[in-house]
Amino acid sequence: MNMSPNHLNSSEAEAAKQRANEHARQAQRSSFKSGILTTIIIAVVIIGILYWVAYARTS
Repeated sequence: MNMSPNHLNSSEAEAAKQRANEHARQAQRSSFKSGILTTIIIAVVIIGILYWVAYARTS
């Protein structure tokens, strides 16, 4: 099997493309998860501040 880039098998190129796509998908997935986590943390902080302000007003 000749490994020079000029004589790359179409199946080898396809496999390389699939690996690259999978890496991109995994990167997207992890950044998506961290985005959700960040959103949840921000929401909790905002709700906590609102509750604290409301509690401070009533007392």
